[in-house]
Amino acid sequence: MAVLFPSKEFFVALQKEMEADKEKFRRLGFIDVTMGVKVVSNGQEGSPRLFKLVFSTYDCKVVEEVSPAMPLDSFDFILEASATTWQELIENIHQKGEADRDHSLNTLSHLSDPMQVLYEDPDGHDTFFRTIVSLQDFFNLAAKVDVAFV
Repeated sequence: MAVLFPSKEFFVALQKEMEADKEKFRRLGFIDVTMGVKVVSNGQEGSPRLFKLVFSTYDCKVVEEVSPAMPLDSFDFILEASATTWQELIENIHQKGEADRDHSLNTLSHLSDPMQVLYEDPDGHDTFFRTIVSLQDFFNLAAKVDVAFV
């Protein structure tokens, strides 16, 4: 059965896949980060949705949907993009097994700029860069999840 994106269930599915592939994440190194994933509507009605993911050592420990008004300083950083950008990323991962160069978190947040990295403290921006490989591999787990889009 497909899980909807955006939803807490989608991120819980990635969390479970991460747990099942723990050895891969051990090889990448520990990750201690509190990040947000913000999905902004594509001009349709509806407020943004914000998901809080807390990674500790080699696991995603917390997945929760929180108020979009939650203060930025509650996170190391937030990745914010339109629902269309997130959908394109996830569909690309499904098609290729992992994000290609044009759909990686690095490319989306820098070269083509449809994804913003929001942070209160400059250390948050640095944390994004230091953990980007693990975070990309976390999102690449979407290849193993049956996803439908709202």
